[in-house]
Amino acid sequence: ADNRLYATRGIGGTLELRGAIDGFGSSASFFRAWTTLKAIRGLSPNVRSVFRADIGWISTGQFRELPPSIRFFAGGDNSVRGYDLDELGPKDDEGNVIGGRYLAVLSLELERRIVGKWSAAVFLDAGNAFNRFDDIDLKLGTGIGVRWRSPVGLARLDLGLPLDDADDPFQIYITVGPEF
Repeated sequence: ADNRLYATRGIGGTLELRGAIDGFGSSASFFRAWTTLKAIRGLSPNVRSVFRADIGWISTGQFRELPPSIRFFAGGDNSVRGYDLDELGPKDDEGNVIGGRYLAVLSLELERRIVGKWSAAVFLDAGNAFNRFDDIDLKLGTGIGVRWRSPVGLARLDLGLPLDDADDPFQIYITVGPEF
């Protein structure tokens, strides 16, 4: 990134690989891969774009044995905004979100400086957690936000609106800190 506290261009990512073998401290054998990528690009001196992608995959023949901490969920301030944290994903017969084998989330945000260290943003997020590729039910969330370049990184206040069925008509998110 060109600036640690407020980047106008930069790219960052994370790759997490996890696994276990049944009987060696685990009740199930699995391999889990998750990656996230974030790219920031200045479009003009007062406008920047932020792109984020999260992709995940679990390989196992014992999915029902995996705890929720291994499964994938979507929704929340770093996922599909407009939805509550971990609100999205496969559900059980009682309607409880139980998590999925796969994760796909994409986000695009445009931010425009208004005055001084203040800016406004609009965003569109799409994604979900799911168990089969032929059963993908992408959920969309959109919204607006206010940004302030604080001494400890970007302070964000977002109002997220779900464009599909959701438990609540909107979500409010407050996030403070560096973007990378």
